[in-house]
Amino acid sequence: GVCSASDNCCFEGTCVGLAAGAVCNGGTNCQYPCEELGVLISTSYATYLDLHDMETGMTADLGLECPSTYTSCPTAEFMAAGNDETLVELLLAYEANITSTADRLVNLATTSVGDVMDEIQDLMCNMNVSFVKRRYDKIETEFCGRMLGGFAQVTWALWAIAVFLEIAAVTANILSVRLHGSKTKDATGRKSGQWIMPSEAA
Repeated sequence: GVCSASDNCCFEGTCVGLAAGAVCNGGTNCQYPCEELGVLISTSYATYLDLHDMETGMTADLGLECPSTYTSCPTAEFMAAGNDETLVELLLAYEANITSTADRLVNLATTSVGDVMDEIQDLMCNMNVSFVKRRYDKIETEFCGRMLGGFAQVTWALWAIAVFLEIAAVTANILSVRLHGSKTKDATGRKSGQWIMPSEAA
């Protein structure tokens, strides 16, 4: 270290006669300018060791090459997660299962089960008749909504005309009788349908 002051600065057990800036290795006024660098180096090295352990563990779990520091692969953590084999071994096993499944499906198509599957496929294709529903909805709209609706409007119009014609006929008959009278005469000599005069009312 380096003495920051002349007092309380020691070098190899001697704490007297050392001036400021002298080399020291003890005392409260002995400063160590490389101390922070040493701490940084130690911390960085510890981080490096952790990352190295992580890298070797990932290599062991991957399975391309088992590191020499491991007696078996994968790591205990990977096995504790439910994987007894490395990632490469799992992928190879998955590939084998997929290939076997594809072969079985190909072989299945040549058996009676394959014939049943073909029939089911044909049935599903024949059942795909969604256009019938669209045509039915269109016909229902045209027939029930428009045509029958038009018939209903015409029917109500004819009923209304018939009622108005009946009223007109009754009104015309009344007016005909009241205004024109009848050809016949009653006992007083007055024609039927004529208005009664005030003198006749008495």
